Amino acid sequence: MKEECTESFLSSEQNEGYEFFSYIESGSESKIKEFLKSEPHIWEYKDENNDNSTVLHIAVFKKSYEITEIIIEYCSSFQKEYEFINFINCQNDKGVTALHYASFSGNIKIIDLLIKNKAELNATTKRGLNIIHYSAQGNKPNSLMYFYLKKEDRNCIKELIKGKDDGGSTPLHWAAYSNGEDVLMYLINLNIFHDENERQNYIDKQDNQGYTPLHLSVSCKSRRIVMKLLQSGANAEIKDNKKRTPLDLANSKGYREIVEILNNHKKCQICNFKAPVKQIKKSKKNIILVFFFQAITGVILYFSVIPIALHSDNNENNNFNIYCFFIFVGLLLLFFIIYITLLIKNPGEITKNNEDTIKVLLKKEINEDKKEKGDLDLAKYCYKCFVEKTKDSKHCIVCEKCYEDFDHHCYWINKCVAKKNYYFFILFLFITFFYLSSLLFLCIKGIINYYKDEKKYCFYLFSFGINASKEEFSSVFGEYFHLILIILLLLINAAFLLPETLLLFLHLNVCFSNLKAKKKKGRKSSISMKLIDNSVGSDYNN
Repeated sequence: MKEECTESFLSSEQNEGYEFFSYIESGSESKIKEFLKSEPHIWEYKDENNDNSTVLHIAVFKKSYEITEIIIEYCSSFQKEYEFINFINCQNDKGVTALHYASFSGNIKIIDLLIKNKAELNATTKRGLNIIHYSAQGNKPNSLMYFYLKKEDRNCIKELIKGKDDGGSTPLHWAAYSNGEDVLMYLINLNIFHDENERQNYIDKQDNQGYTPLHLSVSCKSRRIVMKLLQSGANAEIKDNKKRTPLDLANSKGYREIVEILNNHKKCQICNFKAPVKQIKKSKKNIILVFFFQAITGVILYFSVIPIALHSDNNENNNFNIYCFFIFVGLLLLFFIIYITLLIKNPGEITKNNEDTIKVLLKKEINEDKKEKGDLDLAKYCYKCFVEKTKDSKHCIVCEKCYEDFDHHCYWINKCVAKKNYYFFILFLFITFFYLSSLLFLCIKGIINYYKDEKKYCFYLFSFGINASKEEFSSVFGEYFHLILIILLLLINAAFLLPETLLLFLHLNVCFSNLKAKKKKGRKSSISMKLIDNSVGSDYNN
């Protein structure tokens, strides 16, 4: 008889639990409040279909702040303090707490509510995953930055960010595996590392299988994550326990796009037609190279090209040559004026904010009316400058700044091309094209004149009409010295002119395409964000 009563009681409690869970699932606050009038022990209810999760687990997983608040207020009024704290930090069969679920969903209002009610930050699942691992799985920078900006727990959070699960995986591994680009970039750029070496070690950390985050992004065919890691300085030569580099892994899986990216990572990129696939720092080397090339060009022009190319015994041809000379000099002056303007002009930099900006945004989100659905998404903010991104703004990994209407980073001006200098850049390409074309013309004309039966070459443009014979002109350095200089200048010029012409037509095409798009539908965003739907607690090591 005693056993029958017990059996009947358990059945009744289970039915009540299932009924309450159904109210949470449907989001019915009124039914939940009505149900709680009978003062049931809801903290004892477990959902057998969801790893014996409590009502708090389910409410948090459903992202319902209102129901979570109702449950917490109810349980705190009926339970003793230690019992209530145990309820808040209760783990399901997988060792997951309510705070883990809140971190995964990125709902900072619920996270703040749980923290205020003594939720433990350093709780780990049975597989050793902490709350930052779950933020990374869900690709939720909101929860990551909420924890990071808690000054009183800063040291604890730093340890969690660097922490490993039972598979040896850091949150960065999980971000790479879950295609969590936003959290990945926040993790890499957080101010938690003592120096650049420590940050580099974090990026290249290996798990128990020898996988780095780069290995995992390759195995998941996450092209953008591979790019981001390489641009952040990830080492592509590290081998896993099976002696495979990320490139070996990509080849074995037949991921051609990623193979191309990893191969390009080893190459030196000069013409800048594609986004860089390696970490690049600002350098004035290319600017120095431009001025050095112009100095060499000037010397060859003065001593070889001009005297030979622009000499003629015919007065009409002499007039034509003078016009050619002044056109060339005019183009050269324009080239330097616009080039120097590009060097000093602000491309359209967006003023940087600091971490306090994010803190204010998070505080505002938490203090909003609980009936209003929060719409803060830190994925819309730059992970480095903490400014809100627009559809055309972008963070430059070389300049470490955000720019309006970002186009690309130009290594020849050591600066970005964006909203305020884009049309100057197009003008610069035009002037450079005509300048290089005129230089090419002079070189070709010089070679042709060199083989003509001319008795004299004229220095009248530089030496007040003093003439010299061909033999006298060539005797200083040898008969073919000037011809070799002209051919050398022609080849160097052609090497610059070809990519410059391609770049000019590329940008003209972009300009015309944008004009057409504005007339029809307006400019579209170049990047579409994918929604990630990963199962919580899934483990790539199995």
